[in-house]
Amino acid sequence: MAPLPDTVNEKPFKSRIVLEIQKQLQPTEAFDAVSIGQQVTFVSSSGEAQRMYLISNADDQLVFSSRA
Repeated sequence: MAPLPDTVNEKPFKSRIVLEIQKQLQPTEAFDAVSIGQQVTFVSSSGEAQRMYLISNADDQLVFSSRA
């Protein structure tokens, strides 16, 4: 059986990217003013930019998603 394509309404659907930042391992002060649902742009060392949204701000971690 072939795997099902990642589509919505017969159109390709981009997979979601999730980024978790553990507060005890990395400084997170740069995100203190960011609210849930607010967009942030991360840039990789290769120069690729990815827009992500803050979806969780727990005591121990921040979670960003490429889809709100």
